[in-house]
Amino acid sequence: TYRVADEVDFVALAGRGKHLFVGSNNRLRVLHRTSGRVLRTIRAPSSVYAMAVDGSGRYVALGRSSGEIRVVARATGRTLFKAKEEMGGKVTALAFGPRGRLLIAGFEHGVVRFYRWKRKRLLRTVKAHPGERLRRGGPQKTPVRGLVVGPRGRQVVSGTRDGTVRVFDVRTGKILHDLPGKDQNM
Repeated sequence: TYRVADEVDFVALAGRGKHLFVGSNNRLRVLHRTSGRVLRTIRAPSSVYAMAVDGSGRYVALGRSSGEIRVVARATGRTLFKAKEEMGGKVTALAFGPRGRLLIAGFEHGVVRFYRWKRKRLLRTVKAHPGERLRRGGPQKTPVRGLVVGPRGRQVVSGTRDGTVRVFDVRTGKILHDLPGKDQNM
């Protein structure tokens, strides 16, 4: 049992299970998994809503309520990539591809963006979960709540609060499978 913060917002295990990442109170702590020793503390920007760690444990992606995404190096804490959602909205989910080159971000308005972050390039934007029209007003928000990339990096699965799960082809952005939700709590 490790006691690293009063409140824990995000956790991840990476680097062949060697490093434990704990996000809390605008800090990201990197711990040695077996000893619990803090290896590095990275000051995270305020309002972090999502976190992902690549499989090697070398890179950490942080998503903010302002729509900003940052990828930082675990070893130095230096920002290596920064992107901003031009439509506004919180970053609600993040995931790295199997080799860490692909970064996928989900937003509160149902959009999923695919980045080749090392090349500082946006590959595509997919209206993954656009929401339904309400009787009054605009479209209902359907935030992307979870993202996972398949083991070969060819497919991405997204899930929303209304229980909808969609599988996308990474290269084309096309929906391969659509599992409509019935439950409001995913």
